[in-house]
Formats: sequence, structure tokens, C-alpha cells
Amino acid sequence: MRLQNVFTGRPNYYDRTPLAINQTAANGVGPHAFTTRYTYTVPTGRKAWIEAQIAEVDRLTAATTAARVEADVEVVTAGPTTDFLYCMFNNNVVGTLDKIVMGQAGMLIAGGQLIGADEDLSTAGTVNFGETSRATEFDA
Repeated sequence: MRLQNVFTGRPNYYDRTPLAINQTAANGVGPHAFTTRYTYTVPTGRKAWIEAQIAEVDRLTAATTAARVEADVEVVTAGPTTDFLYCMFNNNVVGTLDKIVMGQAGMLIAGGQLIGADEDLSTAGTVNFGETSRATEFDA
């Protein structure tokens, strides 16, 4: 039971039945079409504060024909899907790395989504992909 002054108002979000949300996808795979690796949807009666997001792509082995390689973390709100983080390169140099790290990205209301996805349009070769979203879900 929380004891507080009746005039203090509503508790902070982290005191309203918080739940840590961690969504991560990491893999070293060959060429593939755009593939969703995870989806998180904020439940009814809840909100989520986006604390951190990471997207990265890293060429592990050379492709026979290089093409676009991308990893992204998308945010869906009442409007269209938005690429919040977008890593992309179009080369064949082993060890090429593109990585974006973002913290304190904002609030999602009920029905909002976080989506991690990637694609490799090359022929042969492998790429390490990583998409991560960290949020705190709480009572709205």
C-alpha cells in the first residue's frame, strides 16, 4: 500500500503498475525479404514509455552481388507506420557496420506498436541484424 498525501496528485508513471518490456531480435542470416522479427502492442488501459531502441546491421561474409541491407525499428501510432530507427548500407565490405542507438524516445498509448524488422536483398553472403526496443508499460 502506498502512503501519500491526498494532495500529491497522480503517481508518476513508474509507480503505476510498471512492467518492463524488452523486445530483441539478433541473427546472422543470409539474404531474405523484409521480415518482421518482433511486434509489441500496448494493451488497452495501458501506456508505454519508450526508454531505448537500437538498430544495427553488420556484413559478416561477402555477397556475390551486394544490394540493400537494412534493419529498422518502427513505431505505429494512430497514423501511419514510422521508421523510428533505420540502418542501411549497400556495399560488400566485410565488417561494414551501421548502428543507431536512441534513448527516451517518447510515449505510446493503447494500441501503439513497436516493430523490429530487417531485410537483405543481396545474393548470397551473410549479415548480422539486431533490433531492440526497451519500454516501461504502465496504467494509463
